[in-house]
Amino acid sequence: MAAGETAEDAVRREVVEEVGLRPLAVRYLLDMPYPSGLTSCFAVQVADGEPTLGNDKLPCDCPVMVGLDWVPLPQLQTETPGLPMPTMIVVWDPSIR
Repeated sequence: MAAGETAEDAVRREVVEEVGLRPLAVRYLLDMPYPSGLTSCFAVQVADGEPTLGNDKLPCDCPVMVGLDWVPLPQLQTETPGLPMPTMIVVWDPSIR
């Protein structure tokens, strides 16, 4: 996150940078374990449009995105914080850069 940026603002910025979509609403769901540590998960409603893969030039030896795909999730309940949320399986091959 940038200085003075809320988590929701950071999610909005990252969605634009990483997939080129315009976020309409951002809602925190929960924290989940991820290969790099505990990660906050958000539900993001976006404007109509097709995602495009961002072009990050990272100054580190970090994993980079190599493709995009839609993953269907069940309808989130609006009267609760969004739980339960299905476990998402992340396959990460560190040899792919």
